[in-house]
Amino acid sequence: MRHDEPATMMHLIRPLLLLIAVFALLLMTEYAAGDSVRVHDVSGSDGPEILLSHVAELEGEYASQYADIVVGRFVEGESKIEIKTSTILESIRDEGAKLGLLDLSGFTRVVVHRTFNKSAAVDGPIEQPAPVANVESSTRGAAVTVYTPTTVRALIEKTIADRIGIALPELKVTFNERDGELLGRSAVAGRFEIEPIAEPTLGAVSFRVTGFNGTQPIDNGKTVSARVQQRVIAVIAGEKIGRGDLIGRRQVRLREVLIDNASQAYLADTALVTGQVAAQTINPGDLITAASVKLPIAVSRRARVAVELNTGGIRITFNGIAHSEGAVGETIEVQNAKTGEKFTATVVGRGKVVAGQRVTDKKEDGQ
Repeated sequence: MRHDEPATMMHLIRPLLLLIAVFALLLMTEYAAGDSVRVHDVSGSDGPEILLSHVAELEGEYASQYADIVVGRFVEGESKIEIKTSTILESIRDEGAKLGLLDLSGFTRVVVHRTFNKSAAVDGPIEQPAPVANVESSTRGAAVTVYTPTTVRALIEKTIADRIGIALPELKVTFNERDGELLGRSAVAGRFEIEPIAEPTLGAVSFRVTGFNGTQPIDNGKTVSARVQQRVIAVIAGEKIGRGDLIGRRQVRLREVLIDNASQAYLADTALVTGQVAAQTINPGDLITAASVKLPIAVSRRARVAVELNTGGIRITFNGIAHSEGAVGETIEVQNAKTGEKFTATVVGRGKVVAGQRVTDKKEDGQ
């Protein structure tokens, strides 16, 4: 063997090793930037097949390829089932997906409720149907469909949905166990009237339920209480975020949550949170509301700022000293670094403000 052969071999091997290293780096990057599958707590499906897109939020092109895979099925007569995340993973794996490319998050199981399309309703009238309960009055001869309330509980739920104006699958209605016997009574074989004690809304509601034997009430009406919550997709914290911390995209998640206040200012887009500062400590799983975040401080107290003043079509710039802190869009007090004059200014960027009214003018106006 020639003396220069080892050097020649190394000359040929080095580019190959370099290519392998680059390939491994790209592979690691691909895995690190994997798409995400976030499993919901509660969801709905027309069935009988339950798809991945029904039970999870899919983010990214690779994850979206598996939106239509079947992760569960309703059996005949079943109104809801629980699917574990491990079952969902098996279904994804069976379709040939590389789990290393998917960032799985969310809940460890999802409860799926059976919903129905109008096309799933029973076609045509049913011969000699039993009396069908109605919130206002009992009707005879109507066809019983999948939308017909069959129990007192279903009657109340329908009343709540109709009065609030939110589709029933988007609501969760919780009753007191002591009312179980009344709630389970048949609203097809019997007739009941449901009267809200106050206009239904999200939160605590109460109804007066009166049963009838023909046209005669069989009691004076019983009070049934319930808690009404709305299912919404909202931003929550994926990890603990300290007060004053800048919120990053990886720290927040979109997930289905329950709210019981119509005025609750939940956020439905992570872009509204990313880049903001936590106004308070936010624990993992907490709902992030408009009050939970604030814009980052762009000007600190006692910091030097660039001041812009527009007057008579002339733009003047000079240095100032901030007497208070503020975020973009907020008004703060600033002092001219040269003359000592104080005035208000609007923060327009980091270390930049646009001058407004003189503080001395404001005091004079108030006298």
